[in-house]
Amino acid sequence: MVARRAHNPKVAGSNPVPATKIKIMKYIFVLDFIDSKVYKYDVRSVSKEHEDYLLEQGHSLSNIEWMATDNDEIITD
Repeated sequence: MVARRAHNPKVAGSNPVPATKIKIMKYIFVLDFIDSKVYKYDVRSVSKEHEDYLLEQGHSLSNIEWMATDNDEIITD
């Protein structure tokens, strides 16, 4: 993380957002348009970039939508 300084400290709202803890994403959900399926991957022990992992799982990045989250809940209603 790089520290940054406000552009104009006298103007309200010009200060940078305070540093926050970065959540570790535990799951990746994938909507695959080729086979019309939704996949959930537990990536807590994966040490590579998410897109590289998805390619290894056989997905084509141009034919999916994916998201990483720390919540494994699937809401069905």
